[in-house]
Amino acid sequence: MHNMEQRILEELIYERVRVSVNLCQLVIFEQDLDKSIQRALSKCGTTSDERESMARTYIEAAWRRVEREWKDLRDNINDLDSPSNRPKQDDLDGLDGLDDPPFMTADD
Repeated sequence: MHNMEQRILEELIYERVRVSVNLCQLVIFEQDLDKSIQRALSKCGTTSDERESMARTYIEAAWRRVEREWKDLRDNINDLDSPSNRPKQDDLDGLDGLDDPPFMTADD
């Protein structure tokens, strides 16, 4: 594959991912979580700088865990796709109306 073709392919793939992930929603979620963590830590007698640093540390650790889970899921997707592992209709009943996670929207 030529360099230009590879760059075009990379850009197309990036745009597909970018359209599927709502970065604004992620930022809003993270800011809200940060504020919640800092409020909780304020009751522990920590300074403002300590709260800010601790909140950032907790959030970054959570994102690392989510990334590991995502990679594990992606690596094992073939196992999940086998007919024996597909959820039965009884398992899906009652799931209607669940909200999409903050990184997905119904419009995407």
